Amino acid sequence: MHSSMKIASGLFIFLLAGGVCAQSATPLQVIHFSADIETTFPGDGGTLFLSDHGVLDYDLDEGFADGSNYLGDLGPADIDAYHDLSDGCGPRLFSVDITTDLGGLVVRPADIVNDLGSIVLDGIAEGIPDGVDIDAVSRDPDSCLIVFSIDVTADFGGATYRPGDLIGWDPGSGFSLYRVDNFGVDIDALHLLEDGRYLISTTTEVDYGDLTASDDQVVEVIPGGPGSFQVLAFDPAALDASWGPADLDALAAERRVFPGTIRWVESEVSVLEDAGSISLDVERVGGSDGAVDVDWASSSGTATEGVDYNAGSGTLNFADGDTSFGVVVVPIDDALLEGDETFTVALSNPTNGAALGSPSVITVTIIDDEDFIFADGFED
Repeated sequence: MHSSMKIASGLFIFLLAGGVCAQSATPLQVIHFSADIETTFPGDGGTLFLSDHGVLDYDLDEGFADGSNYLGDLGPADIDAYHDLSDGCGPRLFSVDITTDLGGLVVRPADIVNDLGSIVLDGIAEGIPDGVDIDAVSRDPDSCLIVFSIDVTADFGGATYRPGDLIGWDPGSGFSLYRVDNFGVDIDALHLLEDGRYLISTTTEVDYGDLTASDDQVVEVIPGGPGSFQVLAFDPAALDASWGPADLDALAAERRVFPGTIRWVESEVSVLEDAGSISLDVERVGGSDGAVDVDWASSSGTATEGVDYNAGSGTLNFADGDTSFGVVVVPIDDALLEGDETFTVALSNPTNGAALGSPSVITVTIIDDEDFIFADGFED
């Protein structure tokens, strides 16, 4: 694996009303991006050559990149906007910088196309003036609304839009102003995150006040207070010098997933022999992203399966966001004076990146009710 510098999630600190407010960039796992010229990038096993009609995937945790030509041969066209399918909202979206024929499909710079070969937004048909270029596209992570920006000020859909505005488009309701331009910039690449945050790259160097970013850097905009904060999210030039003259032209990102750690709440519990059943609590800590399964199974100790307790096993299915589960085990009440006995229940095989935490095994003590009855010591 290629060893290269990793871009960590940034931390930006500033003063607000005499206090200190820290804003951290969203933890990202993968950046998908394209440049406006052919450039190079350190890849897994060697140098990758990235053309302006290809998309490169960079893993910020692993520190390596893979080159992918998702969209086939675009001829002389340059990918001018790109959105990946990893958000679950549908196929990849892209836009090109010149009118081009993609295997019989004529695509214009004001169109948004998916990688299945269909025009999703026909700019001319929807009233976007000729000469307007869609140069950034993303989807709202909650509604899957298509959101884009344009390269020049233009009137369409009953409103005037500027290059720094984010424009929403729905095939049923048309265009809407998704977010007004706050910086007086030309947004050249865009990815919408959760909680109103978004990633952008611009056509020129921009002084945001919080930081100054070049046209190949990715900045995260974080809403807050009366305005917003900006942190550096990704800098390809820090990884390869050939990015000096390059402009980051298209962008998509995948948030780092925290599936969490699965463990028992307690390492041992006690139950009366005649209790009927007991619920053992399992918790998911350190994250709850995604669906996670974990197996559980009981094992005999001094307590014997089928004699002192009913054996049990199964799989717990944590849905996205779930943090707790209960496992029910059943002791068997008998008439024997045999003292307290124990068995264990173990967790194993967590899926989808979740870890197994401690305690992963819980010891269940069955308190013998015959022994309990005569525990006063007055028996003859």
